Amino acid sequence: MNEHFSTNEPIRVQVNYEDHLLPESVKEFKPVVFQEGKAFRCLSDVDDEEIVTGSGETTEMAIADWDQHLRESLTRELVEYMKLVWRFRIKKPRMSM
Repeated sequence: MNEHFSTNEPIRVQVNYEDHLLPESVKEFKPVVFQEGKAFRCLSDVDDEEIVTGSGETTEMAIADWDQHLRESLTRELVEYMKLVWRFRIKKPRMSM
């Protein structure tokens, strides 16, 4: 067996980010897709604190899973942001006119 080739090594899959069938989030964030054996993994670092991942049996399934995880992550962040805004609004003194 060749020492320089291992079937366990992830192989980067080329993605056409201009494909009109891709979700807009994929076109915007351009996650990377790897094939690991029979599985595909999709990942990106959307911000400095969180890495979004997805997986599936095909490139398309991994991208769809990634997109779903991104949406869940953004929803959580939006909820936390809205909680902060709401707390600020409650504590902020109202000005009388």
